[in-house]
Amino acid sequence: MIPDPKTVPAIAGSLSVALRPKKLSSMFGMDAAVATLRNQMTKRAPRTLLLTGDPGCGKTTLARIIALAVQCSHATVWGDPCDACRAMKDDFAIHEINAAEHSGVEELEAICKLSYSRPMVGLRRVIILDEVHALSAAAWKTTLKPMEEPPPHMLWILCSSDARKVPAANQRRAAKYALKPLGITDVERFLVKYAKAVGITRALPPLVEACNMMQVGSPGVLLQALEKYAAGASPKDAVTGSDGAGVDSLRICKAVTNGDWKTVAGFIKEMVEKGTLAEDTRWIQMSLAGWLRGCMVRGIGADAERAALSLIELSTPPFDETMRANWLCGVMFKVTKRYGRGS
Repeated sequence: MIPDPKTVPAIAGSLSVALRPKKLSSMFGMDAAVATLRNQMTKRAPRTLLLTGDPGCGKTTLARIIALAVQCSHATVWGDPCDACRAMKDDFAIHEINAAEHSGVEELEAICKLSYSRPMVGLRRVIILDEVHALSAAAWKTTLKPMEEPPPHMLWILCSSDARKVPAANQRRAAKYALKPLGITDVERFLVKYAKAVGITRALPPLVEACNMMQVGSPGVLLQALEKYAAGASPKDAVTGSDGAGVDSLRICKAVTNGDWKTVAGFIKEMVEKGTLAEDTRWIQMSLAGWLRGCMVRGIGADAERAALSLIELSTPPFDETMRANWLCGVMFKVTKRYGRGS
C-alpha cells in the first residue's frame, strides 16, 4: 500500500521523540500522579524516586522532567521548567545511566562516589538509573547507603519496567510512582490529539480498535504505532510491530482462539531458536490478554465464558520472573486446547 503523502507527519525525527513531553502539565493521562508528585516535591521532596510501569509508559520522560524541574527556581508551577533552564539542561549535573549496560559493582561504586560531590552548576545533582532492575545483587548492595543517606544536593531517580526485581530494601528508601497504561477512552483521545497535532489525516478508528484489542496503552508505543499507521501500515501491522519485538502477536492470538496448537507451537519453537522467547513473553501476554478481553466482550454464552476463564488464567503470572516464559507457554497450551475442544 502506498501512503497518501498528506497522511505522513512532516516533523523531524520519530513521533515518540519529537512529541516527548517537556513538562509535567504535558504528561497525558497522568493527572493524579502528576498532582501527587507536585505536592510531594514542593512540600517534602524525597531523595530517591522509583518510577515503574510498562515499556513506553513515560518513566524516562518523567525522570528527565523531574531532573530539570529540581534545577529550576523560576517556574510558576513546579514541574514545568522555564525555557531558560531547558536551554541549559546540558550544563546541569544530570547523569542518565542505562543500568542494563552498567550493572556491575565497580561501575555502581563510581556512580555512588559521584553522588557525594556537589554540582558545579544548578541546585541538585541528579542520577537517573534506567532499566534499574538489570543491576546485579552486589551492585544493589552498593547503592543502599548512598540512597538511604544522600547529601542534600542529591536526587536518585530509578526507572524500572519490572519492580519485582528491585530489592525491598531499596524500595523502602524510595518514593514510588507506578505509571499506569492509558484506558480505552484515553487511548482514543491520545491518538486523536497527536494525530491532529502533526497533521495526520488518515482515519483513526481502525487503529484505535487495534490498539484497544491488543491492550496497548503506553504513550510511547502508541506513538510508534501511529507513526507506522500514518506511513501506510495496516492497523494490525502498526500495532504488532510497534514494540520492535518482531513477533506477530496477532497471528498467535488468532491461532490460540482457533484451537490451533500446531501453529502456536511453531511460533514458540521459532522464538526459542532465535533466543527471543524471554523478551517477547510480556508482549505476547499483553496482546493475548487484550485479544481475550475483546472475545469476552463480543461473545455470548459459552464463547464469553471460555474467554473469561482463559483471561483469568492469563492474569496470574508467577512471582519468579525467570518462570514467566514457561508459565506463558503452559497457559497458551491450556487455552488453545480449550478452544480446540469448543468448551
